[in-house]
Amino acid sequence: VDDTAAVHGAIDYAKTTGASVYFPIGTYRVTSGYKNASLRGSVAMIGPTRTASDQPENVGAIIILDSRSPSSFFYHAAASHHLFVSNLRFRTSQYVVDRAFFRFSASSVNHRMHSVVFERIDRPVVYEVGCYFQSSTYFDVHFIDAGTIHSESNGATGNLLTLVNVAHDGIVPPNSERVVCNL
Repeated sequence: VDDTAAVHGAIDYAKTTGASVYFPIGTYRVTSGYKNASLRGSVAMIGPTRTASDQPENVGAIIILDSRSPSSFFYHAAASHHLFVSNLRFRTSQYVVDRAFFRFSASSVNHRMHSVVFERIDRPVVYEVGCYFQSSTYFDVHFIDAGTIHSESNGATGNLLTLVNVAHDGIVPPNSERVVCNL
């Protein structure tokens, strides 16, 4: 089943009403990304309460990006807003070089990832040129057979990036890196 329209519709609703998008236990297949270009269109995406490092591989809310396009993504923050992601597991259905799962291109997107797992993703989080982290937190985030956080900027790109209990296991994809950022 392709859950793209339902997921995008829920995010649209959440960013205009202030509600949260809740993903019950299950697997959600998304075939194209969501671009949030709404200034102050804040979004919270929450799965069932669990600690990411304690989750068995196929338990919880799992979001699978199913696209072979290198330009595909799950969420693109293209305007300043707040993003909160908690208790979710993200995967791709196939390896694609340089594909980002979360892409940030706005100059300021305050975001927090809590109890999140990224599996088999070349570049789980990408900060594009000109984007910087502002009060961004990664708490209990686990990268499995994946890259980590990638910054495309060579200049001053951040003023506060907090990492607490961030782990990496398995292999690093050939065109990715285990480093957090090149600053």
